[in-house]
Formats: sequence, structure tokens, C-alpha cells
Amino acid sequence: MPDKTKSDQRRVPRYPIHLRVFFPKHGVMGYTIDISKNGCFVGIKSDLGAEGMLEEILIELPMIGVLPALGYVQHVNEGKHGMGIQFARIRFSKEQSSALALFDRFCDIFKDIEILREEYMEMLENNSLSFYEIPNPPDYDDLMKIFSINV
Repeated sequence: MPDKTKSDQRRVPRYPIHLRVFFPKHGVMGYTIDISKNGCFVGIKSDLGAEGMLEEILIELPMIGVLPALGYVQHVNEGKHGMGIQFARIRFSKEQSSALALFDRFCDIFKDIEILREEYMEMLENNSLSFYEIPNPPDYDDLMKIFSINV
């Protein structure tokens, strides 16, 4: 579901999803907290720079691969240990333009996922479906490394 906290101020919806992000210039990993077609909030445990800086980032899309992006640091939130990134939509290269087009299509999928999530929640509320949860095994992190798809 999109983040409703600032939905009136945003032109496009934001969706909560954790994607791996890498800042090659700094050698720092992070994870998105939410994404939209215009940008993302990245949780990181490092100070990368000041607001207004242009950063190259790599975003890993599940079942697709890693896409390059350029973005401006819009704000740094030390309390959440992260930063808001606004994607640069200027065509720096053909690769950048192609990557953003693919990322836009990836974001479009969340409209359908949101509908499915609402249907799922309704089924739980109506007791037509029971709630189940799968616990993470103790070696969860190791398993994720073994089974990760390298594109």
C-alpha cells in the first residue's frame, strides 16, 4: 500500500518495499524503505553527504536485476538513519534513460499488488482466510545468500 503520510504533497504514490541499494562511490549498502517513480528513501548506517549532492546508486529489483540510477539527496534523516533521494530524470546516458523506464514499469506493478493486498486483508477480516506466518530460521541470512539470484 502507498505511504499515506505525505500523499497529499506527493505527485506519485510511494510504496513500502525493501530493495538492496548500493552507493558505488562510497562502497556503502542500504535498503529502500519506500519507493516511487520519482525517488526513494534509503535506510543506511553511514553519512554519505549533504543535501543537494548528486549520487550514483544501484538498485536491485527482485527477479529482474540491478539498475543504475542518479539521484539528488533531498534530505538526510539522521533519526531514521537514511536519506531521501530524488531521481534525476535528465538523460545523462541512454543506459540511464532505459533503466528509469524499466524502474517506472516496476513501480506500476504496485498498483495491482495494492489491490491484491486489500483483497487479502478483507478476507482476513471476514474470516474467509486464516492468518499464517512463516518464522525465519536461525540461518535465514545464510540461506538468502545461497539462494539469491545473480543476474
